[in-house]
Amino acid sequence: MTRIFLKLFAGIIATTTLMACAGQSPLVSPHEPHGIVASTVPAPARDQYAVRILEVDGRPVPDRPSSVWLRPGMRTLTLVAFLGGGRPIVETVNPGHKKPNNKLEINVQEGRRYLIAAELKTNDPDDIELKVIEDTPIGR
Repeated sequence: MTRIFLKLFAGIIATTTLMACAGQSPLVSPHEPHGIVASTVPAPARDQYAVRILEVDGRPVPDRPSSVWLRPGMRTLTLVAFLGGGRPIVETVNPGHKKPNNKLEINVQEGRRYLIAAELKTNDPDDIELKVIEDTPIGR
């Protein structure tokens, strides 16, 4: 009976540990290994517009800051893009409008800073592309 209990207990501990590791938040403090994703675009240049980070890997980003420190690895960002005047693009729900893809995949590397933006491909505000417009070492 004790052996069965010990095996069961060890299994629970192992499962809990694996779940905790797999469930680690993609957001980290600046003291942990990280890359930075920044969504600040100074001015609409080359048809590029600001975005706001709503989620990382399906987890809400608290306070929706303009920069986040992320654990290295492949990350899926859920974004909202803004044209001039602050109108959010991806929240368009009028019938007949296509809803733009609001996901951006980034392979975050430690020590790198990524500047992201929405790029208007045509005059149609629904025709946007979310992309990394700068990839530089942190500190530059």
